[in-house]
Amino acid sequence: SMVAALARPDLFERLIIGDIAPVSYNHNYHGELDAMKAMDVGALTRRQDADEMLSASIPEADVRGLLLQNLVRADEGGFRWRINLDVIAEDHGQLIEFPDIPEGHMYEGPTLFIRGGNSNYMSDAHGPEINRLFPAAKIEVIEGAGHWLHAEKPGEFFAVAQAFLEK
Repeated sequence: SMVAALARPDLFERLIIGDIAPVSYNHNYHGELDAMKAMDVGALTRRQDADEMLSASIPEADVRGLLLQNLVRADEGGFRWRINLDVIAEDHGQLIEFPDIPEGHMYEGPTLFIRGGNSNYMSDAHGPEINRLFPAAKIEVIEGAGHWLHAEKPGEFFAVAQAFLEK
């Protein structure tokens, strides 16, 4: 959404960004993706079984809960992934890269960055780039939340987002 707002600001009234900065990252989710791909979800009968299987690789229950939102019942029985795990794994590099934005290109509309207090995805060091590209940006911190803040602290996340949207 950041890149889209920078390319076509006329399409956006306001912007909310959850715990990510307009920079390239070197984080990867290969462990999570590999664990999800290794599951025979078609043979599952209960969502709880999927949660238990993932718990060996992904100890955080809230992160598993977020990922398992993509697990849906299959028409032929069992479950299936709603998302294409192979494509996500293959194109993962493109998902964590942020393009170079020329000087002068910016989104000047109201923008809210919501940062997890325990996350290492956003830091004060990102402030200058955020301000360059999103000069009207405000940054709110949800204490006790990591990167998956909307899963870890959904009430706080939605309260902050709603307050911003109602302004």
